[in-house]
Amino acid sequence: MSISRRGFLKIAGVSAIAGLGGTAVFSYLGKNSPDAIQTSPNTDALTGKRWAMIIDMNKFKLKENIKKVIDACHRAHNVPNFGNPKDEIKWIWIDTFEHSFPEHKHKYMSEEMMHKPFLLL
Repeated sequence: MSISRRGFLKIAGVSAIAGLGGTAVFSYLGKNSPDAIQTSPNTDALTGKRWAMIIDMNKFKLKENIKKVIDACHRAHNVPNFGNPKDEIKWIWIDTFEHSFPEHKHKYMSEEMMHKPFLLL
């Protein structure tokens, strides 16, 4: 079905009038709407707290122990496993100290610490 130039201009004109007139109607109707409800902040809410999790990596002697922690965390937080490393969701994972904490590297750090795997969130 083809539309003529005249038909197109009619539709465009009606649409423009409805669009411009519609905003006027909504602004008029908005004047009679109730004001926003004012609430006071919750006095029991935590303010200015930062939460952290500390993991003693010296307890993990084997990579299998770290894998158990990762699997338990994924089960607890319902993280899906798609079977493809490209599609995995990085909720908790393992990386080296150098990649995990680049700003904390210094020359007196032990070699064991530099090559130890760390859990990251």
